[in-house]
Parts: sequence; structure tokens; C-alpha cells
Amino acid sequence: MNFALDETQIAVRDAIERLFGDLHRRTASAEIAWNALAGGGWLSFPLPENCGGTGVTLFDIGMLMRAAGRNALITPFFSSSVSGSLLVRQLPNSAFAASVMADTAAGSVRVAFAHQEGADYDPARLTTTACQKDGKWVVSGAKQLSLGADDADWLFVSARTPEGTGVFLLEKARDGVELSRVRTLRGEDAADIIMRSVALDPARCLGCGSDVGAALSKTVDELVLCLCWEAVGAMEDLLQQTIGYVKLREQFGKPLASFQTVQHRIAEMAVRCEEAHSMTELATLRAQETGQRRSVSAAKVQVARNAKYVAEAAVQLHGAVGFAQELAVSRYFHLLTSFQHLYGTVENHLLAYADATLPSRRHLTSAVLS
Repeated sequence: MNFALDETQIAVRDAIERLFGDLHRRTASAEIAWNALAGGGWLSFPLPENCGGTGVTLFDIGMLMRAAGRNALITPFFSSSVSGSLLVRQLPNSAFAASVMADTAAGSVRVAFAHQEGADYDPARLTTTACQKDGKWVVSGAKQLSLGADDADWLFVSARTPEGTGVFLLEKARDGVELSRVRTLRGEDAADIIMRSVALDPARCLGCGSDVGAALSKTVDELVLCLCWEAVGAMEDLLQQTIGYVKLREQFGKPLASFQTVQHRIAEMAVRCEEAHSMTELATLRAQETGQRRSVSAAKVQVARNAKYVAEAAVQLHGAVGFAQELAVSRYFHLLTSFQHLYGTVENHLLAYADATLPSRRHLTSAVLS
């Protein structure tokens, strides 16, 4: 596996770092940040080529998410552009969805992925249903904590159909759809959605069956990895903020950084950041291989555990000011705390890892020596 960036990837990374850094320094609102991303063509970056995008890899999208995490920017970039793009990449034959995503790239339309039901993110256990009646698809059910849904124009909705799993595209503002705005620790609003017998034209069905179920599972795995990249970026910047603070803050006439206990804590934070980065990078590079869910779940578990440690250590080392909402540390802490629950908790992914590992009996052999 090649872990080095090529010249193009380095140029993209530096460009997005500069843009996000500038937005962060200006404390730009979500709306300003969205317009800046659209104006710079970054909203089309994750899209496949049939939607007017660049057709980049998941690793390239991860670089953008890492840059967003470094600056703790709250924008619809993940909930709209990335989520919609990754889903359409798995369902390339939908011309209608492609046209909607092309409008998203221009910044004139926003989409949201309505998938999670309660604490469950597994597409195999959907309770939202869709069936055909009088030549239309009728969708009924409820979704919880759909990021960006309250401000979206279109909703990608997952549902269980008689043929298997289906994905549907529907307007937010239509009869039978009720949304309740929900505030999140992440800073980006979400929505709880209730759909009561929403009738859709056949063209709004982006596909149904076992193949679509597999595509949906892969999309969810890729979204988990994108959030891991964002968390890695937030952890890395939080580490740098903490190092800068302990060098300046004095106690007993000495900088905090001179105390061995503080040095050990900073060193542990650095190790945790590097471990999270390595796990996420490896899982992303393995994304096209068999057993993707196992690698993704392993990355989610390790990044979540390390993010919790880094976030709590940063607040503790900042002392009383670490609890101040005005300090940047607070925003990063909220971002990393919300990561623990998005698209599956640590417990959810531990179970998924066990389900993927035990039947293969991989736990009986050494991953190093074999």
C-alpha cells in the first residue's frame, strides 16, 4: 500500500487547508462557508464524473474532511455534498439524482441523507417501508437525527421494500413529510422526520433490491470513514492548541509545559492522534477490499476512544478556561463528543467487528505473524 501523497493530492490538500483556515479565522457562518465552498468549486469535488464532478477517491474526500476537522467548521459540506455524492457514486444509473447533485455542486440546492432510525444505522434493519401502489411508490416511516435535513431541499431516504432495500429521493416540502429541528453537539442542526404515506413517481426510486442494500451499506461505511477523517483533523489541531497553551501558561513561576506530568499527557495525546490517523488511513485504503465493514468498525472504535481521550485531556490541561464556550477548545470538544454517536456508537461497531471476525476465525491467528 502507498501511504504517500502525490503532487496533485498535496496541491489539493494545501488549497483546501488555506480556504478552511481563512474561513476559521474569519469565524465565518455556515452560510458563508457554504457559499465559499461553492464558489471555489469544492462542492463538486466529491461528485462522480457523471454529475459534473472530478471522480476522486475516498482518500481524497477524506483529506477535505480532515481539513474541515482541523478548523472545526460547521457547514453542510458533510451532510449535503459528501453524503449525497457518496450515495450517488454507488447508484450511478439514476439520472434524476445526478441532476439534483449537479445543482448541489453549484450551491443552489442542498440534500440530506435520511437513514438513521433510533440508535441503529445498519441498513439490514430498516423499519421505514416503501411499496408500490397505483403506479407510485408509497413511503412510510420515521428517521431520527438526519444531519442537515431541516435546511435541505431534497432527502435521500432509505427504506425496506418487498424486493429488499430501496433508496428514494423526495422533496422536503411536500405533503406527508413532517420535520422537527434538533440541535446537536456537533453544531449543525439535524431533524427528526416522519413520513406518512408519501406517494412518489417511479423516477424517484433510485433502486431497490439486494444490490442496492449492498451499495447502501458501503455508503454508510464510507460516511463513517469521512467522519473519522474529520475527527482526526480535530484531534490534531486540538493537540497543537494544547501544546501552545501549556507553553504560555505558568504555574509556580514555571510554564506548565515544564512539568513532567503535563509532558507525559501531551505525549499520550500525540500518540493517540497518530494512532487514529493510521487506523483511518488503513481503513480507507482497504475500502475496496473484502471485509470492509470489519476495517471500518475497527477504525471507528479506535478513533472514537482516542478522540474521547484527546478531547478530555485538552479541556483538563486548559484548566478552568477549558470549559468556556468562547474558547475554541470547547467547539472541538463538542465536535469530537458528537462523533462518538454518529453512524453507530463504539458498542455498535464492536458488535459489527465481532460479527465480521468470529465466523472467519481470524481471531485465532496472528495478524502480524501470518
